[in-house]
Amino acid sequence: MLLILCLHVDVGQPIHWIYDPAAMKQAVSKCPEAPEFLPVSANPFYCIATGNQSLYGDQLMTTLESIVECKGEEAYPVVMALDYAP
Repeated sequence: MLLILCLHVDVGQPIHWIYDPAAMKQAVSKCPEAPEFLPVSANPFYCIATGNQSLYGDQLMTTLESIVECKGEEAYPVVMALDYAP
């Protein structure tokens, strides 16, 4: 189940945040045989190389690591601070 969730989060990244129907049509027209797997991101707000984990996948993995390390106790903010601190 978690693998499917990670895949879903990352596969959708190339068309995430595209709300203009014309822009969506243009983006998926570049890969008509498999528009659900665009090779290049058309996301207007952030771009991650296709095949890499998205920011949502990063957050999911950090949350899961925190749950495992803390045996279910609430320590998520501490793990987030360690993973994302400058």
